[in-house]
Amino acid sequence: MNSIKNKFSFFFITTVIFNLSYSILYLFKFYSKDFYINEGADIINLLFFQVSSIILLIFFSILNPLKIFISAKRGIDNRKKQNKKYFDIMSYNIISLDNALTPYLITILFIFFFSLILIGFVLIINYLGLPFLEVLKFPFRFARNVNQSELYYGVYSFLFLNIGYILYNPQKSVESYLLKFKVYVNSGIIAFCLCAFFILFNIIFYFSGNDINNDIFTDKAKIAYAMFFNIAFVANSYLVEKGYLNIEK
Repeated sequence: MNSIKNKFSFFFITTVIFNLSYSILYLFKFYSKDFYINEGADIINLLFFQVSSIILLIFFSILNPLKIFISAKRGIDNRKKQNKKYFDIMSYNIISLDNALTPYLITILFIFFFSLILIGFVLIINYLGLPFLEVLKFPFRFARNVNQSELYYGVYSFLFLNIGYILYNPQKSVESYLLKFKVYVNSGIIAFCLCAFFILFNIIFYFSGNDINNDIFTDKAKIAYAMFFNIAFVANSYLVEKGYLNIEK
């Protein structure tokens, strides 16, 4: 276990455990006879919840107050060594270095500044027609989520575990989490292709003509997509992690 922890990031390890667990669950759901209409839509919502959680973790790793506080104190120490009296940004003096509240005020200032950038980024994407804001709302609907599905507890467990890791490891978290942005586009394309092949394969050997004309067929396609998205995300995460480790070496 220690060798795995030393070789891979905590985020990668938890991603593999949770995403593969959901993929296996979706595989059983796909072939289950105990199936109801619109179950596929529920699973797509769960997939959105998974995506939302990881995006929020990426944002939180950027805005990690401990990381910013440590950087602020380091900046203050460097400026004191240069015999400066003020904490300056782009040659503008902001706060006296002798003020005991300076590291806290700088932390609040940077969190506010970067929060505005991230909020602007989200609003622009949302304005372009992608329901980015709606996706990000999933983890905050706690009461509604836990009443809707017990599977949501798994996503919350993943979310809270990684928040704890980010707070405990403020230095390493940003690099580890930011590398995952490009994984989504690749995973979406790969999952779509694999899902199309999987559905065609099942049309030949598993589905009857009546099944194809049934709404359940659409639901099963959604479940298949969610399953392969999780597999593709794990595979892509491994490739990104491997590349990251090579860079570290």
